[in-house]
Amino acid sequence: MRVINVYVGVPNRIKKLVELGTVNVKGKHLQHIVVDTKLNPKGFSIFDVSETRDDALDLLLLAQKRL
Repeated sequence: MRVINVYVGVPNRIKKLVELGTVNVKGKHLQHIVVDTKLNPKGFSIFDVSETRDDALDLLLLAQKRL
């Protein structure tokens, strides 16, 4: 049996769950990270707002360190 884990949330929340150990990013548990870059109604993406950009990059770095 194969288990597929999907985590959906803002980068800060996912990062906190990884730090708490609730989301396992070790080994083959995490194989893909999908980042929604769709523009919001104001024309900004996740990378245009410094807080969400920093959180997204922190999450990617945290996952990379644990892989």
